[in-house]
Amino acid sequence: MTEHTSAGGQGPTEEQLHKLRAFERFTMAHPRLMHVNDRLMNAIHSAASGSLVLVIGPTGVGKTTLRLKSEQVLTAEMMAMLRG
Repeated sequence: MTEHTSAGGQGPTEEQLHKLRAFERFTMAHPRLMHVNDRLMNAIHSAASGSLVLVIGPTGVGKTTLRLKSEQVLTAEMMAMLRG
């Protein structure tokens, strides 16, 4: 986390910390990333049991962002299934 200090030099305020955490969690929806995420989710849902789904590509194309979004979607799906 980046170091921020309040006007009094006492460190970040609660409001500043809250805004920083919200910013760190924010991901802007990019049309291509949304399309690739849909394709990845289809690949995961249609994959044979015990198989692997790999995402490869050069640095900076959004693999980590894609993984994080896919984790959120899969976690939400599993929680819904567990709740009935």
